[in-house]
This record gives sequence, structure tokens and C-alpha cells, in this order.
Amino acid sequence: EGLASALGAFDRAGERDTPLARRTREWLAGEVQTIARLQILPGQTGLQFDHARVEAPRMAQFAGTFLLGLHDPRVRVDMDMHCLSAVAIIEREGVLRRSTE
Repeated sequence: EGLASALGAFDRAGERDTPLARRTREWLAGEVQTIARLQILPGQTGLQFDHARVEAPRMAQFAGTFLLGLHDPRVRVDMDMHCLSAVAIIEREGVLRRSTE
């Protein structure tokens, strides 16, 4: 959330092409992909790891929520809010779209 807001501030200040802004934008682009992987999909009933699969039929009841991490199968409401807030800021500020202009 904070880095997405910072990128918006860099852009408004005319600093979007500084080394710090570029590194932050690259890192944030990777995190957006991670956020997508953390979200529980409708009908999802398990998690696939490198050498194991965990089946959890109740998981389908949590569609739309976010896991605490790629290897942490727990969910918390505050994690959902952080993820959604970060995505909303990225969209509102357009900070990743502007990286290709």
C-alpha cells in the first residue's frame, strides 16, 4: 500500500523515472502477481506445493480472501484489506500502467 502511494507521489512530483522509482515499480509489479496467487479462487479446495498437495474442502467457503503467504495456508480479514487496498491504490494511481509509457 505504502509503496503504491509513494509511486503515485513520485509520478506527481515528476520523479517517475528516477532509479528509486524504477526499482520500486519493478518490485511492485512482481508483488501484484504474488497478490493474484494468494487469492483463493471460487471452488478452490486445496493448495499445491512443490512436493505435496493439501486438500481442504472448506477452503471453497473462503473464495475471494487472501492467504497470508504462498506457503502459509491461513487467512485473516486484515490481510484481505491490505491486498485490496494495495490493488485499489495501484489502479487509482495508475502507477504500473505508466511504467510502459
